[in-house]
Amino acid sequence: MRGGRPAKDEFRRLAKELVKLGHLSALQRECLVQYCEAFCIARDALDKITDEGVTLENAENGNQYMHPALSAYSLALGVMERQAKSLGMTPLSLQSIKSVRTTKNPPKSDGPSKYLTGEDD
Repeated sequence: MRGGRPAKDEFRRLAKELVKLGHLSALQRECLVQYCEAFCIARDALDKITDEGVTLENAENGNQYMHPALSAYSLALGVMERQAKSLGMTPLSLQSIKSVRTTKNPPKSDGPSKYLTGEDD
């Protein structure tokens, strides 16, 4: 994994939580790796922006321009958001993943679900 120790630490931290939720298997591993690598890029870019400012000054003419790290930060956040959604790490994606039924959780045959699904007695 690229990103060094911070990426590995983030991977371990998130992997524990995702395994508890049942959202991490070998198939989703690459999504988590990409999330953690983007996390490190975003963190590094934000550190650079914090240290140097959002805008920089052109030494030749004195014009202000946007810090190039802002682009890296924005792109990394986009990758993190996409991978977070695919791993069920956002409230909406978590809700949609939880709504998927497995054979362990058959639908109840009484109450509102019976009415909504049109099941007859």
